[in-house]
Amino acid sequence: MTTLDVASDTMNVIYTPAVFVTHGWESHCNDVSQLVDNLRQELAVVAGQVKCGGYDSRAGVISGDTKFGLELEEFRRTLPPDDPVQIVAHSMGGLVARYWYEKIHTAADGPVGSISMLGTPNNGALIADLERLLCPVHAHILFFSTRVCVVPSWALTPTR
Repeated sequence: MTTLDVASDTMNVIYTPAVFVTHGWESHCNDVSQLVDNLRQELAVVAGQVKCGGYDSRAGVISGDTKFGLELEEFRRTLPPDDPVQIVAHSMGGLVARYWYEKIHTAADGPVGSISMLGTPNNGALIADLERLLCPVHAHILFFSTRVCVVPSWALTPTR
């Protein structure tokens, strides 16, 4: 009796998620480039499936969601329509992502698999409270609006 040798090929299918990363307050995509690189390496994600998208943190959460949504939409056009996007958001970027998802996102925007928030101040941030207290007046200078800050003299005196 003879035994037959059967050739066998093992095929491993690895799902690599599409990941959209956004930065924190007063930051840019350059500031989270190490995070983007780590996600590519750890998740074995191909380069085109990880993108950093920004927003204008000076505009606030509600205004910032517009640029965020446009950049996410641009990224989605490079993906198969039914692939969910995993959003990784740092700091204020988490607030922008959450606001966009809860108030703006529709089924037409495509599926979102998850929103991972890293250091997001979901319960507020002391710096935001201080800015509202110290900078209560808006001033229009040329073509933009800024806050006029009243800084008490004790805050300018160096401590020993």
